Amino acid sequence: MPCLIFQLKTKNMKTSFYNLYAKCPQGILCFNTYQDNFLIMHEEAYNDLQCGNYEHISSTLLESLVKNKLVIDNNENEYEQLIQEYKGRDSNGNYSLILITSLDCNVRCWYCFEKHIKGSRLSIERQNHVFRYAQHILDKEEFNSLHITLFGGEPLLYFAEEVYPLMSRIKEYADNIGKVFTVSAITNATCITEEIMPLLTELKVSFQISIDGYREKHNSIKKIQDAKDSDAYGLVIRAIHLLTTAYGAHINLRLNYDNQTFKHLDELFQDLSDIKHDHITVHLERVWQTKAANSQTTGVMNALNEFTRHGFCASYMNFYRRNYSCYSDLRSGAVISYNGEVYKCTGRDFIPILQEGILTSDGTINWNIPKAEERLNIKTYNLSMCKSCKLLPQCWGPCTQKHLEDPANIENRCPLRSMEITLEDYIRHRFNNEYLAQVYHQNTELPFDILR
Repeated sequence: MPCLIFQLKTKNMKTSFYNLYAKCPQGILCFNTYQDNFLIMHEEAYNDLQCGNYEHISSTLLESLVKNKLVIDNNENEYEQLIQEYKGRDSNGNYSLILITSLDCNVRCWYCFEKHIKGSRLSIERQNHVFRYAQHILDKEEFNSLHITLFGGEPLLYFAEEVYPLMSRIKEYADNIGKVFTVSAITNATCITEEIMPLLTELKVSFQISIDGYREKHNSIKKIQDAKDSDAYGLVIRAIHLLTTAYGAHINLRLNYDNQTFKHLDELFQDLSDIKHDHITVHLERVWQTKAANSQTTGVMNALNEFTRHGFCASYMNFYRRNYSCYSDLRSGAVISYNGEVYKCTGRDFIPILQEGILTSDGTINWNIPKAEERLNIKTYNLSMCKSCKLLPQCWGPCTQKHLEDPANIENRCPLRSMEITLEDYIRHRFNNEYLAQVYHQNTELPFDILR
């Protein structure tokens, strides 16, 4: 009788709009972008699912489809539910502060969009202003955690002298009032040394470290200022080993690539072979001034498969389950520069025309209200292309900065337009990543029966 009731119930159900499918050796892989989960089924069951013939699907599979919300109630409006999530995007209790500790940098990458300011530093006076701002955030009942991302320029240039003392003060204050405080750094890793390792360990800093591929490629782009025969690549590899050995720091290794980068990755795999793979993830990001010749020549999918084969979780495209398009959309966040200027976006240079506020001496931000509200009032989800897109729960459309800059052509800024692999390949890769993450979480040996 329970089975009959369950079968009758499915007469009033439908397939989730946010299901995406890809063929795989075991049958058909389904990725639900709303629930952020996967399910593999035989092709016959997939055909029945597409036709709504739920009575032909085994009760075990059908129960799993309903449990994982790949099949939902007819009356359920997933799009409206997503919009309600979007409206509550600032109510999770977390505040994200990006601190530009300096706009100076010890390397000069040709693709960097910033105009570096030599000698720019976080003065003691400004440190006090930032500390008071952090106090105000931590004192608010609506926030239970504060995360600070160190950004630059190169944010670790003056870490021991200026940044660590400030972070340590904020951490002590947060600990005393029972709030959570965490720190991450976006860095070229050339300033990570044994001398500052105890300080990084104390703060449990996590990292995004940029790398430009193999040694020759990386060193041709990242040339350390005022150093002869510098080996920036060697410093990155050394930093990764120091961090993972000292306290198991999590590192997101951002691989900036062009059409030549993937041809010589063996050296990188060799240099990372002794790193525990649950300590490091890889993200592939095309250098924005370069264009793909075509998907066959760029080799993105081959590179992703190689990282998977070597046991690394590797991401591509900024798709992941969230309820906003970009951190700059959130009210619960700010970008504070070393000189007190306040911004919302780190994807553009820090110049007066893009400034949105100023940090005062008492630790509050005087926002340019009209400018800030113009950004925050943009709805990134209601373009026609977004409403009909199955990746909406993972993307939320072009960011507000692009809306502000070119609203008439915003539909041309869809992230899918720059995707260099097929959607089916992307789905299979996401599954492989999830599989690897589960293996590392359970601390089990990896059997290489992943999808190809």
